[in-house]
Amino acid sequence: MYFSDTRRIILHIDEGKYIYVFKYGVVCFLNYDAIKISEFLELISPYCKNKFDQSLEEEFKIQTNSVKNKIGFNSIEIIGSDIEVLRLIMLNVSQSVALDYYHEQTTKLMEENNYHTQILEAKGRLDILGVNLKNT
Repeated sequence: MYFSDTRRIILHIDEGKYIYVFKYGVVCFLNYDAIKISEFLELISPYCKNKFDQSLEEEFKIQTNSVKNKIGFNSIEIIGSDIEVLRLIMLNVSQSVALDYYHEQTTKLMEENNYHTQILEAKGRLDILGVNLKNT
C-alpha cells in the first residue's frame, strides 16, 4: 500500500503498477491489462454498494521519462516517473470519468423534465400521479 485515508487508497502492487480506489466508486489502474483489471474488480465486487452493471471507463496513456512535459488528447508525457505526479494524473482521470457519468445523468433528467414540462404546457396538467412523479 502506498497511501490511504477515509476517501481513497492507493495500492502499489508491483514496479510501476498502481491501483487508485476512491470512496465514490471509481477505480483507476496504472499499467494493468484488461484481465488483471477484471480480476481486481471481481475481487472487490462483494464490498461495493450500488455497483453499476455498465462499465464506465476512459483510457489515458502516460509516457514517463520523456524529454519534456507534453499534454495531448487522452495522453500525457512527463519528465521522470514521480509517484506524486502519477497520482495526480490518476486523480484527474478518475474525476473526469465521474464527471462524465454525472453529466450523462443530468442530461437524462433534463430530457425527462422537458418532456413533463411540455405536457404541462400543452394540457395544463401532468398525466402522472404524485407517487410516480416522486419516483421518476
